[in-house]
Amino acid sequence: MKRVWFFFSVIFPTYILPALLIFSFCLLCPLCLTSCSTVFSDSAGTTSSSASKTAGRESWTFIVYMAADNNLESAAISDLREMEMADSDSKVKILALLDRAEGNDASNGDWTDTRLFEVVRGKSSSGNVICSKRISCENLGISAGEASELDMGNWENLADLLAFAKEKYSSDRYGLIIWGHGNGWRSDSAQTDVLSRAYAADDDSGNNLSLPSLRLALEKGFAGRKIDMIAFDCCFGLTAETLCEIKDSASFACGTASLEPSQGWNYTELLNAFKDSSHSPVDFCQSAGSQFKSQYSGVNYACFSAFDLSKVGEIISSFNDLASNVADSIDCFDSQSEMRTIFLEKVPLYYQNSYPCDAFFDLFSFAEILAGQKSELVSEAESFQKALQSALLFSWSKGDFSKVPLGAFFSIFVGEGVPDSTHPDLYVRGSRAAGQTRFVSACPGYVPSQENRGSLLDKLFYTNFTEE
Repeated sequence: MKRVWFFFSVIFPTYILPALLIFSFCLLCPLCLTSCSTVFSDSAGTTSSSASKTAGRESWTFIVYMAADNNLESAAISDLREMEMADSDSKVKILALLDRAEGNDASNGDWTDTRLFEVVRGKSSSGNVICSKRISCENLGISAGEASELDMGNWENLADLLAFAKEKYSSDRYGLIIWGHGNGWRSDSAQTDVLSRAYAADDDSGNNLSLPSLRLALEKGFAGRKIDMIAFDCCFGLTAETLCEIKDSASFACGTASLEPSQGWNYTELLNAFKDSSHSPVDFCQSAGSQFKSQYSGVNYACFSAFDLSKVGEIISSFNDLASNVADSIDCFDSQSEMRTIFLEKVPLYYQNSYPCDAFFDLFSFAEILAGQKSELVSEAESFQKALQSALLFSWSKGDFSKVPLGAFFSIFVGEGVPDSTHPDLYVRGSRAAGQTRFVSACPGYVPSQENRGSLLDKLFYTNFTEE
């Protein structure tokens, strides 16, 4: 009896009861459960438990807009095959609209029209034989059994494809991959030369998707709803001008600010990595960035980045403030020369060694240099850097030449390091050129103006100071 009394009067209330209460509280409290599991944090600040990384994954439909009616035809077929060779994933559907060219690749019967495929994954046939299911699309006026030629540079075709995907392929999320040639900022115009190009070059029609037309396609195709992801498998896919144009039409974006080798992304590696993730938009950005880094780690100019587009407004506003203050600091020949030297010799530039060509300067590096050399600009430069980093989801550059690879148009280069003396009307505020990008109106402190109102580019290109 003494032992029983001692157990219930001393041992149980002193040691066992408190332990039982703590154990019961842990079972009932989600906070305790969370704190006891292993948690991983991604670069966007979200968290996921290692025990449930792939549980409850969201479903996706990806629309790949493959503008290969040009010298990238063989690369397009190879990339479609890479998608087919990826492991099966019941949570991901892929539609690929492929427009082929004449005389570049004779495989798969050497057809040269435009065909829509529902990608069938897990196929490992030899060579470049396409295994996916060819399907019809009434929106586009194409049939699985007939040849049809579409102009990939016509934004309405992209809009119709997006509407078809949204109507016929119900998913939690949707992603668009712009595949083909890319030229960066180029705006809408009646011109058919290089000045009017942006994405999706179609050699047969001579057309391209401009930034405003890309935005129109997103708005019409998704009827006002934001598409979850837009990825650019092309050169100069991500520029400040691009992000500014699509920030209200998409939620996330990824791609390179620089040139991209013609073979593009490794879709087998990308899709397999994404399959093993929790299927968030950030997971896609990281999967795309990781495969890009793995594939092009030996390419000097290679870089990749991804952004949360909901924060792009702050990036543009902060950059405009910085540019305005830099412009105000240029008040003589010496300060003008010093700033031109920073742009042309110190800041990393993205451009193609074929002239004339567009030259883009790295925004983060520009702010970093200003913060280190110009005490009067430290506050604005650091604020802009913080805005860039706040929106960043993934970042990599060969040799770490930029912490946040993202460019903005500086000038047309007419030779190595030689800027043209003028800018295209499409980039000049107040020129009344039809179809200018939203960036031109959003950054009066940076872009040149018709009346020379003292913007940064006005001061660098169109203001004459007397050399002392």
